[in-house]
Amino acid sequence: MRARRQQRVANEALVREVNERIYDVAARLLVPNDRPNVVGFLCECGELTCRAQVEMTLAEYAALR
Repeated sequence: MRARRQQRVANEALVREVNERIYDVAARLLVPNDRPNVVGFLCECGELTCRAQVEMTLAEYAALR
């Protein structure tokens, strides 16, 4: 069980790093307009088989992290 937990924690950290890069690139490339830009981030649940995408604005993501 301990190895499984370590895998989940490592996966969460990896996905969080990917999401941080998505955020950084989107923040540089997206042009602000009247409607907030929605970006697809990866789910950070830690499940190794999860491939869910969570759509939110950059402001929503910044508030969550």
